[in-house]
Amino acid sequence: MSRRILLAAPPLCELAEAGSSHATFLLLPHPRHSQPAYYLPHPAAPGTPQLLELLKIAPSSGARSWFLTPDEEAETPATALLGEGEVVRDGALHLLAPIDPLFLLLPILSTLQPWSELPYLPPDDLFERCASLCGAELARQHNASMKEASARQKDKSRQMDVELVDEDTEWEDVGRFGALDFVQRRLMDLCDRLDVSPTLTTVRPSKARTIAALEVKLSYLSSAATFDAAPTTLGRQLARALDADATDEERAAARRRIASDTLGDHVCESWLAELAAHTEGAGQKEAEAAQS
Repeated sequence: MSRRILLAAPPLCELAEAGSSHATFLLLPHPRHSQPAYYLPHPAAPGTPQLLELLKIAPSSGARSWFLTPDEEAETPATALLGEGEVVRDGALHLLAPIDPLFLLLPILSTLQPWSELPYLPPDDLFERCASLCGAELARQHNASMKEASARQKDKSRQMDVELVDEDTEWEDVGRFGALDFVQRRLMDLCDRLDVSPTLTTVRPSKARTIAALEVKLSYLSSAATFDAAPTTLGRQLARALDADATDEERAAARRRIASDTLGDHVCESWLAELAAHTEGAGQKEAEAAQS
């Protein structure tokens, strides 16, 4: 088994060292392109991230490796000159970065569109439908890719056998993701709810609530305080986008553009378009109200 370099926060390292069964990755649709990606849910203290995204930073060209030195405390004079260490062939750096479950809920719930025609369902039933629809879509994409690859073979006599996947299958990790308590709590921010009884709550995804949740994200990300807290990333982009004598209005508009582009890393184009249309409509209403 090949080894990789992974950076993780201390609580996660303690979790791994303890051999906790909770440290299990889930393979879920990526928020932007819906292709499978790895995410790690973990038991965390209140106020700390409960979902982490596995990111990979790899060199753009050429092969790279990691050269790891041995533990200096374990070295002895007899072994110090032997060059005992380790070479990790995979030169990429893997990171575990916090991510809001909201972003993963978007592509999963979007499989149920149009939401207005959806009945109110218990959260478990909702995610069961999503798991089936996500699994079917992933299977269709795989089958289409395999057929296309086979058709590209110039030598018809040597065309590869196409191994297709049953499209009537569930994406099991989608169901596991939906069963997590913190995911179901976040789901409530995106749904209208109907309490059928004291013990049964049903939900239906709401476009208005989803846009409102994204607007909260965008407003926070575009605030001056957020940019001041990230001078080497967001702050640097802002400095490049503005002249030194830019007005406060120009700076606010530039921050919002940069924040929207950043949000696009975890939101698909269709939801960004919905958010932009909502913002434009709200701006027009404010302008009309100011004139009246």
